[in-house]
Amino acid sequence: MCLCPNPREPWLYRYYEFNEECDKRNVELMWDLDQWNKKVKDQSTRPPLRCSVCSTVVTSVSINNFYNHAEFGACVCRPSEIPLADRFADCQAIVEKMFDVELAADFGEEEWIEMAGLPHPKQYVRLRCTEHD
Repeated sequence: MCLCPNPREPWLYRYYEFNEECDKRNVELMWDLDQWNKKVKDQSTRPPLRCSVCSTVVTSVSINNFYNHAEFGACVCRPSEIPLADRFADCQAIVEKMFDVELAADFGEEEWIEMAGLPHPKQYVRLRCTEHD
């Protein structure tokens, strides 16, 4: 059997190609060749992947989405892939770095989650000037 990558070849036979792609993206495939051969059925298979930067393990991304669409899933070092509703702490951290400003007393995590759930969320937060208020 030839080990050259062939896009027409089923994923079951493309372990080395997939593993190489993982290395390029700082992701570790957590299956060895034997596990890959036993568990991969098709491109919708979701192998466990570990981020080499923050060690987050993701099991929700299919082979196809990882390889062809560059999806990885949510991990600490890829905040853009974490749903907006789960990123209130990011908002707080940004506001803390600003001078003379804090989040308004009536704007908390519940309001953030509600805002994030809108079809096209406007990411405006209510701030209060600590210098003049």
